[in-house]
Amino acid sequence: STTIEYRIPENGLVNLKVYDILGREVATLVNEIKQVGNYQVQFNASNLSSGIYFYELKVNHFRQVYKMILKK
Repeated sequence: STTIEYRIPENGLVNLKVYDILGREVATLVNEIKQVGNYQVQFNASNLSSGIYFYELKVNHFRQVYKMILKK
């Protein structure tokens, strides 16, 4: 498991999802309305295999994608 830290630039509906290398959604970590600020969320990847994953943060019209490597 790991902690993902993120910052919300504006108030709104926050959506944080994890995708595998083929673009398939493997987890939804956040799907709720939040205020501007810094946040953390736990991601338990015990059911996933080692490899490259991406997590996407969306808030209203803002979108950012980050890469992560899972090693077991």
